[in-house]
This record gives sequence, C-alpha cells and structure tokens, in this order.
Amino acid sequence: MRAGKPDFFQELRDIHASCPVAWLVCGDFNVIYLASDKNSGRLHRGLMRRFRSLIDDLQLEELTLSGRLFTWSNGQDQPTLKRLDHAFTTVEWLERYPSHQLRCLSSDCSDHAPLLLVLNTEPWARPRFRFDTYWTKVDGFLDTVSVAWGTPNPNVDACRCLDQKLRALAKALRSWRATRTFTEEEAKAGIVFTYYNNLLGKPFTRTHRINLGQLDLPRLDLSDQIAPFSADEVTAIVRESPADRAPGPDGFNSAFYRAAWEVVGPDVLRVFQAL
Repeated sequence: MRAGKPDFFQELRDIHASCPVAWLVCGDFNVIYLASDKNSGRLHRGLMRRFRSLIDDLQLEELTLSGRLFTWSNGQDQPTLKRLDHAFTTVEWLERYPSHQLRCLSSDCSDHAPLLLVLNTEPWARPRFRFDTYWTKVDGFLDTVSVAWGTPNPNVDACRCLDQKLRALAKALRSWRATRTFTEEEAKAGIVFTYYNNLLGKPFTRTHRINLGQLDLPRLDLSDQIAPFSADEVTAIVRESPADRAPGPDGFNSAFYRAAWEVVGPDVLRVFQAL
C-alpha cells in the first residue's frame, strides 16, 4: 500500500486542479499525518510528511471528529489503533456548511468505524470564529485586515457598519489562515497561548463583599462624565487593554484591536461618536 501512496496523492492533486470550487474528500486514506493518530510510536514519518505536504498544498482543513480518537483497530488483545479515516475540505465548503458535524458509528462487520457527516445541525452547534492572538505576529496579517476592511459606508449607521466589517474580516481571516502554512514556531506559540489562556482565564468566585453603604463615602458630582467620548480617550483605552483578555461575542479580542487599530480605529470611533 505504501508504494501506491504517491500515485494516490497525485490523483488527489489532479482532482483538485480540475475542481476549483468547494469540495470535500473523505474516506479510508490508510495513512496518518499526525503522531497522535496512532496509539504507538512506530511511525512512517516520511509518508506522514508527504501526506501533510499534500494537505498544505491543496489548502485543505480536516473536519473535527466527534466522540472518537481512532477509526481503525487490528482487533488484537493489545490492539494497534489508528485514525485512517478522514474528511478534508476547502474553506469554501466550510463557509457553505458552517454547522456540519462529523461523527463515528459503531460497526460489527468491519475493522473501520464508519463516518457519518451531517451537513446541517442545530444552530447552537455552529462553530464560532475566534481570533488567535499570535496571528498578529505573522506576515500578511495587517495586509489581510486592510484589504478585507475596506472603506466606511456613509449610508449605513456606525454600529451596523462595524458589525458588517467584522463579519467580513472574520471570513477573510479564516481563508488567510487556511491558505497559509504556519511555521513550527508559530504553531508552538499558538498552542502555548491557548493552554495558558484557558488555564488563567477560569471564572473567579468572590467570597467576600464590601457594603459601600456603611462606609459613609462622600457624594460626587459626575455630571461632567456624560460628555462624549474623545478619540484620544478611546485610543488610550484600546492601547492599555491587556492583550490576553477573552474575546467578545464576535470573536475578536483586545490584541486584534491593538494590532490593527490604524485600520479599524476610525470605524470604532464612529460607533462611540454615535452613542
């Protein structure tokens, strides 16, 4: 089977070249590309590298498999387990079917677990965009933001304009991420950031409260606080915001606004001026 893999990989390249639209390829590839796809350390690393190169060259993303790590077993008492069955797709396909779900079914007649791909699940299952902070350190990030952001639309109110631009930018960044081969160091940075962000970002429960009513604090005149926000105030807040804060509902965090403020700042200021 290994001898025939180069022919199989070339066949996939030919199919991709003749099909420049959204497409999906799935099934038993009989090869792995990650060490975690096998439960032992005996790996054919050369074949794995060629498979990874194919995935990168064709700009494919693997669909997340729910509920199972491996899809094949040799059935022994101490079995060898592998994930030989995969589903790969293009960014265009993901945008067309954003609420898909891939899962395994049980089988008594095969050493492979059959895959079931549901194209449309409940709305709550739709994957949300999440900005990765380390993208700001990657070449091409600001260029992608500038192109996707465009110019202000004076015919749309400031809040709706900002919402539309953030949605368009999220789509553009997903495509940029899928079409760019990130280096090993960049991948490591993303993994380390995600780990500590999840570790340190856990909810905090306050056990003590202060009764401000018993402190007899003086009353202050805050009428001057209702003045409109100035551009300097908003810019200073953005610059001083910790970059590792959790993202908002749109998936963009403080690191994004700090890195791309020269591009997105004018539209954000329009929103504050409209309040």
